[in-house]
Amino acid sequence: MGIFVPLSSARWFADKVLAALEAWTDAEVTNRNLLIATAAAYSGYSHMLLGEGFCSMALDGGPELTPAQVFALAETKFTRALTAAQAVTAPATAVTAAADIANMARVGRARARINLAKNAEALTDAQGVTAGYVRNATRGTGSTLRENQIFTNVNRTGAATLGPNYYDVRWNGKPDPRVTAVPQAPVLTQPRYTQAKYTSETSPFPIATHAEAQLIIAEVQGGQAAVDIINALHTANGLDPFSSADPTEIRNQIIEERRRQFFLDGHRVWDKIRFNLPLDPARAAVSLGRQSWQRQVPAIA
Repeated sequence: MGIFVPLSSARWFADKVLAALEAWTDAEVTNRNLLIATAAAYSGYSHMLLGEGFCSMALDGGPELTPAQVFALAETKFTRALTAAQAVTAPATAVTAAADIANMARVGRARARINLAKNAEALTDAQGVTAGYVRNATRGTGSTLRENQIFTNVNRTGAATLGPNYYDVRWNGKPDPRVTAVPQAPVLTQPRYTQAKYTSETSPFPIATHAEAQLIIAEVQGGQAAVDIINALHTANGLDPFSSADPTEIRNQIIEERRRQFFLDGHRVWDKIRFNLPLDPARAAVSLGRQSWQRQVPAIA
């Protein structure tokens, strides 16, 4: 269930491929710009997730980097991806694929930029994401590296369970369909819940989505614009609307919407750090590394 080796491997391979493509010419490689855009976008996500997951990082034997420095590298990779994607003009199939990668890079760069408190730039990126956009990581059987690990570890093997705050998530008394917890027989005296968001080892896993872009917009703009975005998500999920004009209440609801919308999608630990959220269930906070970044032991979710 570790993340360092898979992310570091993905980052190294993406950067290796990117460097090779940059050294070659269009005459030597068909659809070179599309391939550059793809490699750079995946490098950007690998960098960003390493920054969110660890107190400090060293890449390729280089110096110790803070999360902010790793996010800055991710931002550079996403910019390279966008530049290359926008340079694709033919054939039509490559143009379509490049538009998809451009959306992926915009969501990723918006996420990296808001992590860096570059809110205005993050807003511009998020506003450029096509409505309904989703970029998935495909999953499959035959290798544990290809399996959807949420399904494997929570549903199939029981190696993990959901945290108490995810047992029965409702809005105005109605279950929120974004958070699906299924009670199982307790293990000894401990409650155990599986999830129904991912239904098999082959269930795809979202990397970048229009919904994420919208919640970044809501976070930056606040006010009625944020309320409208929250309510669009509520409408899509059959939930009653949210209403408030209080900036603090709106911001708190954005954080709660992120908890629900990104259930089991890999956002919550960094959100706890970024928004300075309390631990739940309460546990002692631990400070790791030499940087002034506080790491907290997250609830399993």
